[in-house]
Amino acid sequence: MDRRENPFLLTIRLPLKPSPTIVNATILVHVLSMFLPWLTGLAFTIKILLTICSAFSLLYLLYRYRLSSTRQDVAELILNQEDDWLIKSSNGEIHSATLGDSLFVHPLLTIILLRYADSSEYFMFTPENTDADSFRRLRVRLRFKVDVDKQLSP
Repeated sequence: MDRRENPFLLTIRLPLKPSPTIVNATILVHVLSMFLPWLTGLAFTIKILLTICSAFSLLYLLYRYRLSSTRQDVAELILNQEDDWLIKSSNGEIHSATLGDSLFVHPLLTIILLRYADSSEYFMFTPENTDADSFRRLRVRLRFKVDVDKQLSP
């Protein structure tokens, strides 16, 4: 079968946006962690410190997910026909990337590590933050690559 005949080998463009489920779960855990110390027998100062740390962490997450869009944020991932990764930032810069060793592929969640421009970053994809066809094609391509790599290694 030729690349032109196989739709899974076409270029995949993955615009990045945070998953609402993951963002809401993270916010809920932070809110719970602010109130949980008050149900324990810890010292008063420890309770205050834990609450303050959780509050600052929650404020940072709210700023990061809801209010911030810096010029250096990754806007889109591109997986071309030759299994080369490209990263397009919000300001239009395009960087070449390599797939890292950490990879998790599941029908409901896919996590990949990409290394680019002297940094590395994890990217999470769920069916709700990516369109269904792109998500399915990404999972198939990653599974195929992992299976081929396992067969080639001694």
